[in-house]
Amino acid sequence: MIRLFWLLIKLFLKHRDSGIHSIRVAFRMVNYTLILREISEMSVVKSFFYGLFHDIGKLGISNEILSKKGKLTDSEFDIIKTHTTNEYALLANCFFPGIIDHHETMDGKGYAGKLEFEINEYAKLLSIVDVFDALSNKRDYKDAIEYSNVIDIMNIMASNGKFDNGYFQKLLKVV
Repeated sequence: MIRLFWLLIKLFLKHRDSGIHSIRVAFRMVNYTLILREISEMSVVKSFFYGLFHDIGKLGISNEILSKKGKLTDSEFDIIKTHTTNEYALLANCFFPGIIDHHETMDGKGYAGKLEFEINEYAKLLSIVDVFDALSNKRDYKDAIEYSNVIDIMNIMASNGKFDNGYFQKLLKVV
């Protein structure tokens, strides 16, 4: 457990915005897990840890790319996408099955192209929470987007098969 938190501290030291994003996502995961009525102690704790460590693989990405202002090139974005496989290497012996799937989509067009039935339930929820937080907060590469526009963007994404629609519709009622 100490090693996990050391990794999180290293992420903060490397790229503060990624660390802060991870904390926000962790608390949103807890909130949404409770909203979904998944209130067992284990499901709430798992949700927190999935959110907290979902971007830990960015430790393997250069600061130049993480802190770049403006749009990434295709090759830079390909490097960013490796953070999920980096996570697998860092968290392989931990209790996070499927954490690397948080950029998978229901239409099979995510980072690794997994199909809906192959994606962990926590990863399905995490993908929604991650996108909501990334859009609604300022990042190195973009300004925060207004709440109503975030919801519009996410509705389009959901209708195009990017999210688990059942989770998305339930969460839409409370965000």
